[in-house]
Amino acid sequence: MERNLKDYREKELKMYVMGNILIILVGTGMIKDIALLMGEENLWKAMSELFESSVISTMVYIFSYTLDSILQGKVKDRLIWPLNGIPGKTIFTEIRKNNKDERFTTDIALKAYGDLYKKIDDEHCDEKREKIQNAFWYKLYQKYENQAQIYICQRDFLMFRDMTAMTLWIIIACIIMSKLTEIELPCKLRLYLCIELGVMWVAARVKGKRFAYNVIAKNLAEYEEKEYVLKADA
Repeated sequence: MERNLKDYREKELKMYVMGNILIILVGTGMIKDIALLMGEENLWKAMSELFESSVISTMVYIFSYTLDSILQGKVKDRLIWPLNGIPGKTIFTEIRKNNKDERFTTDIALKAYGDLYKKIDDEHCDEKREKIQNAFWYKLYQKYENQAQIYICQRDFLMFRDMTAMTLWIIIACIIMSKLTEIELPCKLRLYLCIELGVMWVAARVKGKRFAYNVIAKNLAEYEEKEYVLKADA
């Protein structure tokens, strides 16, 4: 499978930015001024012509691509998980403490990853424990990264993570625009952007955790299958 995890930049992310621009133009009343400049009395027709323009579409794509590229992946991950870090850093201790994934049991995980848990318990530095877990999880991920279930879930996580960062950029741009011009941002528009940021943030966290657990679930399913075959042959 040819991997292009960030192909959503060309479609979903661009349309997301365009949709937000449209909402901001309508919410601030700027769309009326644009329609007047275009010599179009019908606002909906003016908006349609504006966003169907290949020039505008290209500009929005370049704008979204550039802003998305400014922040490194680690910074975006910190934005989504500001306290505990990415799921891979704590996933194995979390499974042992309170496993909520119904696809495998804690006992199976403890049996399959016995050596790992011993290594974790022997290490008293929390930062090193996190590095041990994340490194082990990444090795498992490399085994299944091209499988559809893992690929799709990872893509969804990256998309929502980037949309969260993009929403933050949009909010910053709105604040700067409001300060540099006399355009006031209505309270409803501010509330909408804050809610949108929250929704994208939660979606990224959910998808990210699901992605991490999908790797474990896939690996443990294979482990159980091998155990079953060994018992059957015995």
